[in-house]
Amino acid sequence: MNKNNNENFLILDTETTGLDSTAEIVEITVIDSKGQVLLDTLVKPVKPIPYQATAIHGITNEMVANAPTYDEVHPKLIALLKQFPCYIYNKGYDTKLIKQSAQLYDIEFDSTEYEFRCTMLEYSDKHSPQKWAKLINAYNHAISVTKAEPISLAAHRAYADCLMTLEVINFLEYEKQLEIEQEEAQLMGQIQEELAIQTSIKPKFYSFNPNGMKSSRFSIKRKAA
Repeated sequence: MNKNNNENFLILDTETTGLDSTAEIVEITVIDSKGQVLLDTLVKPVKPIPYQATAIHGITNEMVANAPTYDEVHPKLIALLKQFPCYIYNKGYDTKLIKQSAQLYDIEFDSTEYEFRCTMLEYSDKHSPQKWAKLINAYNHAISVTKAEPISLAAHRAYADCLMTLEVINFLEYEKQLEIEQEEAQLMGQIQEELAIQTSIKPKFYSFNPNGMKSSRFSIKRKAA
């Protein structure tokens, strides 16, 4: 089930060398609302990938040795971002890493120029208000409800995380549609109940009869001349 058959949007995910202000992108993927890949590439960072990062996503320095550098990838990314809204699970983190990676090549990047939406915040507001939900937890919850086929890719790679984010987006849209249908059904039920009450009340007319009793029927008999 896609979010909105009439709405085109992007989903973006990155893998990086770390979490701090010096971290760089080592993999970036962008897919569309139907799950088709628009951009999917490893990225060779300026500094080596720390083993702690490799332990999480499995991307090694050998894997990125012949990959394009970020300045080569950036124009392709911007061309996509100019076209459609872009969903990210943890928008603040990924947009920060795009900016940090761009700055290493003196490339300006202002996230406010594009329409980014945070799937993590939207999901957590409704289903995990006490703390931000991890993508894997949101994804497992989503497919348990929508009954979508589980993806066969490992988490913490950009393409897999994009697909999981898409399932969370579809789940949130499924919930919205379900709420609309429930509200419509409730409203229809109220209308039918009111109509039933109105049709069950029949007007009753009373008139006076010669015996001083109220009668529900009134008839006049003309005296014979």
